[in-house]
Amino acid sequence: MPTCDTLIHNVQIFDGSGNEPQHGAVAIADGRIQDVADLNDYSGAETLDGRGYALAPGFLDVHTHDDLYVIHEPEMLPKLSQGVTTVIVGNCGISAAPVRLSRELPDPMNLLGEANAFRYPTFAEYALAITAARPTVNVAALVGHTALRNNHMDRLDRAATATEIAAMQKILCKGHD
Repeated sequence: MPTCDTLIHNVQIFDGSGNEPQHGAVAIADGRIQDVADLNDYSGAETLDGRGYALAPGFLDVHTHDDLYVIHEPEMLPKLSQGVTTVIVGNCGISAAPVRLSRELPDPMNLLGEANAFRYPTFAEYALAITAARPTVNVAALVGHTALRNNHMDRLDRAATATEIAAMQKILCKGHD
């Protein structure tokens, strides 16, 4: 008899394909879905009756400004309560990394938090902070152009010079100075 950590039976399963939901069971082992079907032969360390409930793949929130929130509030309850399991950070040209502040935090980067929260001069340091925080959602990160420009330009209201662009490209390609 196959075993799993958690067996949820009698549940409506939405598989993400757009097809009608199927009645069945889901076996979970080591935090991952092990099997989905009619699992009458399974034994679970924990068994839940899903009658009246539905299971669906997690949702992706592709436009967030959760760059620092995933570190400071790793429970991510506002997202999880809506079924969001993955957030994309670094949108609108702003990101928490790579950032080196030598002056006041520029607009719109201040949407992410206060200046003292920008502690990640390299993308690698930011990734380590996310790993250490262990947020309950998956995090996919973009590097914001405002963060790159802020690191290499005296003002953001002008075009970058060829030298400044090369410096930004270097950070973007290597992930550090």
